[in-house]
Amino acid sequence: MKKDDLNKFVEHQERLREKYIAEAKKASIQAQANPKAYKRHVSFFATLGYLYLIGMMILLIGVLVGLVYAGIFLHAGAGIIKLAIVIVPAILLMARSLWFVSPLPKTPQLSEKEAPELHAIVRQIARKVGYRYHPTILVSHNVEAAVIEIPRIGPFGPYRRYLLLGLPFLESTTPEEAQAVIAHEFGHFAGGHTRSGVRIYRIQQTWEMLASNLAEGQNGSTFLFKSFVEWYLPRLDAISQAVRRQQEYEADAAAVEAFGSAAFSNALIRIVCSQDRAIREFWTKLAEQTKILPAPPPNLLADLLALVRSQEEPERQRETLEEALKHQGSDFDSHPSLANRLRAVNQPVAIDKILAKLVPLQETAADHLLGRARTLAIERISAEIMPSIVRGWKKQYEETAATAQRLAEISSGAEADARGENSRDKRLEVAGLTYKLSGAAAAIPPLRDLIREFPNDPEIRFGLATCLLETNDAEGVPLMEACLIETPRQEQSGLRTLVAYYGEVKDEKALRVVAERLRQSELKSDYADKELGLIRVTDQYVAHDLDPVTVRALQEQIRKRKDVERAYWVRKVIPEMPDASRLVVILLNRRWGWTSVMPATLLEKFLKQTEMPAATLVYAVESHKPWRKKLDSIPGAVIYDYKNRP
Repeated sequence: MKKDDLNKFVEHQERLREKYIAEAKKASIQAQANPKAYKRHVSFFATLGYLYLIGMMILLIGVLVGLVYAGIFLHAGAGIIKLAIVIVPAILLMARSLWFVSPLPKTPQLSEKEAPELHAIVRQIARKVGYRYHPTILVSHNVEAAVIEIPRIGPFGPYRRYLLLGLPFLESTTPEEAQAVIAHEFGHFAGGHTRSGVRIYRIQQTWEMLASNLAEGQNGSTFLFKSFVEWYLPRLDAISQAVRRQQEYEADAAAVEAFGSAAFSNALIRIVCSQDRAIREFWTKLAEQTKILPAPPPNLLADLLALVRSQEEPERQRETLEEALKHQGSDFDSHPSLANRLRAVNQPVAIDKILAKLVPLQETAADHLLGRARTLAIERISAEIMPSIVRGWKKQYEETAATAQRLAEISSGAEADARGENSRDKRLEVAGLTYKLSGAAAAIPPLRDLIREFPNDPEIRFGLATCLLETNDAEGVPLMEACLIETPRQEQSGLRTLVAYYGEVKDEKALRVVAERLRQSELKSDYADKELGLIRVTDQYVAHDLDPVTVRALQEQIRKRKDVERAYWVRKVIPEMPDASRLVVILLNRRWGWTSVMPATLLEKFLKQTEMPAATLVYAVESHKPWRKKLDSIPGAVIYDYKNRP
């Protein structure tokens, strides 16, 4: 493998990205110029994915029938069987991928008997929008409203329809505002947006599932799909985003026609503020409490509802809206920006005018629409979310307690070990434990003490740089840049920390530069992942660095087999990326005269029957000579030889 391979891979990915950007921009222009024609274009393009898949299935089935005929009537040799072994799994994979079934929502429901007022108002809204079907109503713990359509039988209709209403959404809006949002969601139903969205989502999932399945193992049919996947999936994603944005505008128009632009725009603004507030003032603070409380608050959902219902601090509300209105949208967004949606419904985007329209909540939509069912909704949502929250909370609390105990143990002997040889390691561990318990700011003093004694220690320098940046201290920038040169393996972690820092301090120019560096680094990692997942005789292999006990554990298992001629355990390396490597076991299949164990069969049985003592990629081959020539000279590579077995 040469450095040119990495450059070619990066250049290829850059070309794909440029094509995606160009396609997305072109899609935005076309969707605005002629929305109806563009929707037809997207629908046809989505159908093309199915047509290609079905066409390839028919072709492969035809080839398989021909092979069976040749094997039975023309007495064809073993080559026919090998070809059939490649074709049959590919056909099965395609059939399985085509039968992609959307999972049914597990969110709690409110029946018409349990919430008659809500169902009655939802029916009225549906009639206003011109939609005749009544959906199943679901309730959740998020600040959200959405509609879903799912086929009842695999990929086929008729459809199940769901209206999802977040209880915090109903708690933070007025009755009229919430009804306007529900009208928006029914606009999606009436406009056929949910069905077209399901079709696009399903074909995307079908192809992604197929590509993933074909990439696993040794499937010779990958070449039939690789080029099409690279051409088709990015284009489908790029052109479908413009349609999704157009559909949002159409649903907005339906809401405005039913309830007016003032109610709908106010609802959009309240949702943005409530979503930000729920994360910032509730979920983030709740996560901190896992360190000090053994269990979550019993009335967790009620506390969240009380928060979003209460009046927010005006200055904080202003900051949230200013941040939201800054974003003007892009060709890659599935939803229009808040500013563009407000303009589209002829509402002001100036902060002062927006805030002047928002009046404190008197009666909430939850009170008006749910009535007595509000208590039932809280109970059902709590019953759904609390078990997982309790499990996560308990795990975090126990981990924090163990960290605190370990910190106390080390700290008590830290001074005694100050001159000992373990001083550096123990003090660094103290800093790490302090970081886990109390955050970056608390870890900075012990790290500064360490760096005075060990100024060139890369681990200490990286830890201090990270903590400084997480506390928005500019001192961490040059230190982190130096660390990225000293420790390339920490490149992505360090760049992500820099991205977060520049985002916090609002340095847009520096943020764009570092984000691009991170993207380039991730491209190289993608290349490494791709290369390390491929095993070729032309690749570069070196001796493994495993201890004898680990090697013997695998040898003992292979000795019991009769289908392995020789086994090698080596490490694959990528010369142009010194930190990228992977352990690999190469199995040479046994041969008996004219017959042999098929590599695919050997690999399947080996993986099922063998417990690997170390993370390793296993590969079975039939061409022995080139692999013997490649690997025999590597010290310690041969871990089993059938002819020389004990």
